[in-house]
Amino acid sequence: MEKGFLLNQPASILEKMAKKYGKTPAQVAINWLISQDNVITLSKTSTIDHLKENLDAIGWQMESEDIEKLRKDFPNKQEKSDYLPLI
Repeated sequence: MEKGFLLNQPASILEKMAKKYGKTPAQVAINWLISQDNVITLSKTSTIDHLKENLDAIGWQMESEDIEKLRKDFPNKQEKSDYLPLI
């Protein structure tokens, strides 16, 4: 996963899910990522507010239909982009 990839895509699906769950798009993206097998997230936190926002991405679960929708809309891509890889 590339740094910021989910949040820099056309955000309509993340925004819709954020409204549905009462979360931010970033919280939905983090929650979706941690629901995947064999995936860890490393979320940048530069302020206490950002830390609180990131922590609010855990402790709740998206519906399986929404997890699958994100999986289909953001498939594993092999193409190169202008984003910096995490590694």
